[in-house]
Amino acid sequence: QAAAQQDPQYAKIVVNWADHKFVNTMLHICHENFPGLASLCLDSNGITSMQAFTNLPSLLPAIQNLSLVNNAISSVSDLKALSGMSLRELRLSGNPIVQAGEADKLKYHQGVKGVFPSL
Repeated sequence: QAAAQQDPQYAKIVVNWADHKFVNTMLHICHENFPGLASLCLDSNGITSMQAFTNLPSLLPAIQNLSLVNNAISSVSDLKALSGMSLRELRLSGNPIVQAGEADKLKYHQGVKGVFPSL
């Protein structure tokens, strides 16, 4: 989104983050070029589920910080594809899951810790 503001040619690029083939290709590119990548920012991409990212834990196992700010993740089950990642930080602000968690913070925290026990 920031690139589109700086250069209008990028405004025409549409990415489908639910497309397993596309996401897997991107993850393989990152694996080959940045095998020790520790932080990944996927903010403001309209992501509704991490299901397409099932290979993230195996292809980029060094990820410790994951930012999913301002997407459309609405439940803990939308994160389960990343189960087992050893995250130190997970940023979810601006997602419906956080707003839903306001009603029952204990359930929200327990659900997220269930997917990411290292948090």
